[in-house]
Amino acid sequence: MVGLFGALVTAVQVAIFERQALAAVPWMSRPVVLGFYGGFAAALVLFYSLAPLMIRLGSALLLNISLLSANAYSMLAGFFLFQQRFSWPYLVTSLVILLGASLFQWRP
Repeated sequence: MVGLFGALVTAVQVAIFERQALAAVPWMSRPVVLGFYGGFAAALVLFYSLAPLMIRLGSALLLNISLLSANAYSMLAGFFLFQQRFSWPYLVTSLVILLGASLFQWRP
């Protein structure tokens, strides 16, 4: 129920703040666009449905550290898949986040 409510709130926010961008999307000329938006909506429902479970099984801190570690994983994907180069502060912060997530899981 929380997942559907969160997706509904996000849909209302998009309708309010991104009205012009949504009007410019070629909806019918590219059905793939509908698939992208549908996939994004499904990901939101999944996230908002699983976040309370994550908080109950772990803690709010674990959820936040896990969300921050997603940036580190996206950096690794960008490096290996797209051959992007990153500045050294970004690399340091990603390593610190991964270290923090590992230490948090290691010590009860």
